[in-house]
Amino acid sequence: MAFDKDLRIAVLGASGLLGTELLQVLEAERFPVKELIALGSESSMGDSLWFNNEEIDVVNRVPVLSDLDLIFLCAPVEVSLALTREALQAGVPCIDLSGAVSGSSEVPLLFSGIEVSQEALHSPLMATPGGSTLVWAPILSVLREKLGLCRVSGTLLESAGGEGRKGVAALSGESLALFNQSELPAPDVFGKALAFDCLTGETDEAGKTADTSSEARLVSELKRLLGEDLLLSVTAIRVPTFAGQGSALTVELAPSTSLEDLLKVLEDAPGLSLYAKECANEAEAVVPGPSLRDAAGRDDVILGRVRPDSSAENSFLLWAVGDPIRLAAVNAVELAMERFLRE
Repeated sequence: MAFDKDLRIAVLGASGLLGTELLQVLEAERFPVKELIALGSESSMGDSLWFNNEEIDVVNRVPVLSDLDLIFLCAPVEVSLALTREALQAGVPCIDLSGAVSGSSEVPLLFSGIEVSQEALHSPLMATPGGSTLVWAPILSVLREKLGLCRVSGTLLESAGGEGRKGVAALSGESLALFNQSELPAPDVFGKALAFDCLTGETDEAGKTADTSSEARLVSELKRLLGEDLLLSVTAIRVPTFAGQGSALTVELAPSTSLEDLLKVLEDAPGLSLYAKECANEAEAVVPGPSLRDAAGRDDVILGRVRPDSSAENSFLLWAVGDPIRLAAVNAVELAMERFLRE
């Protein structure tokens, strides 16, 4: 890709899990950066990071906001919203990865795997879907287009890394405490201890259960991307892993769809990899399905255990793993590259 100029950019939350992943993708894709401002919280002051073989100090404000060409928002929602307001007043475009504005109908929600209009790409503010959405979207979009997808039900296995560094630190501290037979730290991230356990949403005293924030966001974003008529349900479970995400999906497709039809479509789809194909040369005849670790650091979603659902016609089961933090960073950089691509 050729660009008109090198850009001055800022990354809010640069020292967090999402921010550091974004910087790695920017570097790998040779995004044309003239100047990088790494923004962090007060607790990050004094820290530094490396970008393009240069040590960058983490700061808590931009000297002259209007000098920037683009801001990536990777910090918690409230912090990202505050800078968004300042940036828009200064005429600086933003790409939100935090989820701060992904639910707003006034802000384009963009996935690079689906055709994006130039008008949306040049909006002063655009949002990238959450990492969970970016695991499901390349699967569901191609099934919607090629095989008449009409219904999806899935179980989402979320890692501790979905809550950023604090989630990783919480799981690590709990695991060490249990190994050492010492008192568990206060469960201030997940509500209950996660180590060697699984957690899901709450039920109130009346027996009523509402969607968790991650479940609601996933459904809302997928409907915005694929159509409000898509029948979709999800249950999210927090699992004691540090990174990655797994999803067990049941998809209902057009009548007379065969397993061979489904595998062919998935094999040819961009952004997806069939694990059986990757393991075709393995010495063992039977290979376990892809694990969360297999997806770490990858720019695609890995699929395994694709099989018919014996309980319903035109229904299939599949297992998908992805690195949601990596996918969010890749999507944001791809959108930025399309926006600033020389016409």
